[in-house]
Amino acid sequence: MVDFRAMNTNWTPLWSDILQSSLWTLGKPGLPEKVRERGKNAKLLFLTMIASANQEGFVSAAIDGLAYQARLTDDETEAALEVLEGPDKSSRCKDDEGRRVKRVDGGWVINGYQRQWERMAEERRKAQLRKAAMRYRAKKKGVDVDSVENRQELADQCRAQAKSSTRMANKIEAELEEAAKANGQ
Repeated sequence: MVDFRAMNTNWTPLWSDILQSSLWTLGKPGLPEKVRERGKNAKLLFLTMIASANQEGFVSAAIDGLAYQARLTDDETEAALEVLEGPDKSSRCKDDEGRRVKRVDGGWVINGYQRQWERMAEERRKAQLRKAAMRYRAKKKGVDVDSVENRQELADQCRAQAKSSTRMANKIEAELEEAAKANGQ
């Protein structure tokens, strides 16, 4: 039986704009099957690496360990690593020629990982400032701060869910249009 208490339980940021990245175009329909499969495996492996990375972006693993975590064969993992370790001229991040991971002693380092943590810290700071400003304005007006805060949080959550649903619907519609074009309809 697996002892879940002994497992890595780090939390890591994953921004929704990964869906607009060059990584996400790997494995798209219309590519030759071998290229498409390799791209899909690279995406899966990259997400697996993000999930297993420590706070510095280091992934401590051997090839067979990564393969097991991602539920890929060793050969599929090595091919996916070639993609992730290779340059990507379409990448939005030009550091290290757009390479996503770098092999180091004991595993890999995810390039740009620290930048994502910094981005998360900045977003958290902005949210705290917004909340503090809201509380200040509410207190100044003599309004029950907790009541306003609860309603504001609920409104913010609803807006975020609506935006996410709209983006997903647009993505699905675009994929359906691409598939229809590819099928000559």
